[in-house]
Amino acid sequence: MKLEVHKLSKLTIFKIYFIGIGVSALTLTALCGLAGLFGADTVNWNGEQITGVSALLYGPLIGFMITVFGSVICWLFSIFGLWLYSFYKPLTIEFTEVKSAQ
Repeated sequence: MKLEVHKLSKLTIFKIYFIGIGVSALTLTALCGLAGLFGADTVNWNGEQITGVSALLYGPLIGFMITVFGSVICWLFSIFGLWLYSFYKPLTIEFTEVKSAQ
């Protein structure tokens, strides 16, 4: 099914970036924190390698910071680009419906 829109809300665009970047970044940094728990030098905070239980705590914290800053930067560039694009053509969004398990 296709949907034609002229403008997307700014919050919708931000949610798409936040979810996409967040799931990826938090998964990666949680795995790095888990590796740091066992002594790997995978977590770096303020130029210092962190290992042990601290790495398990700092890993997801770093992932959350990457999520917020990455989402905001991508969102700012995207809303400007999509705003300019909206003057020339409508945006076509294609989606598939979720089938319920009944």
